[in-house]
Amino acid sequence: MLVLKSDQVKYCVLIRKTEGQDETFPGILYQDKAFVKGKSFAKDRGQEAIKQARQLFLDQKAPGLLLVVEDAKGFTLWHQDNRAKLADVLSTIDLKELVAAMRNIGGVQIKDRQYHLKTYARCFVGSEAVSWLSNYAKVPKSEAVRLGQRLMDEKWIHHVADEHPFKDEMLFYRFYWDE
Repeated sequence: MLVLKSDQVKYCVLIRKTEGQDETFPGILYQDKAFVKGKSFAKDRGQEAIKQARQLFLDQKAPGLLLVVEDAKGFTLWHQDNRAKLADVLSTIDLKELVAAMRNIGGVQIKDRQYHLKTYARCFVGSEAVSWLSNYAKVPKSEAVRLGQRLMDEKWIHHVADEHPFKDEMLFYRFYWDE
């Protein structure tokens, strides 16, 4: 059993197969091990949280490592789960919702653009979309590029000349319904 502060762990989305179905749920990673959420305690009940974690550990009711994580709201018990794996957050994003957000106010800037004296109607810049996607999905830019490529693979967007995959560059892309 370990007692940790919230900045010592990485909050994430975990995935686990249950009866043939993929189940996603919030979790944490600590030293490359996945932990699932247990009981939570108020800020003033820290000693009770530690006592319950110690008892679970001694009774062997919690296989594997047990963590007590203190955050701004209080204390939470986290149980190691060897069946849980880090979920690919990008695969869980609803593309229809994402495209709606991209095209809405505050989304990517869609406008007519020029390159080598040719005008490309209603398009956006790849590098700007990467920054927007990174901010929207709360992922690094490399993951935002993967998300942009997923949009291309699933036929939501395409390069205006259909010559490039999705890149974090000054390339123009367009939504298919803007054709």
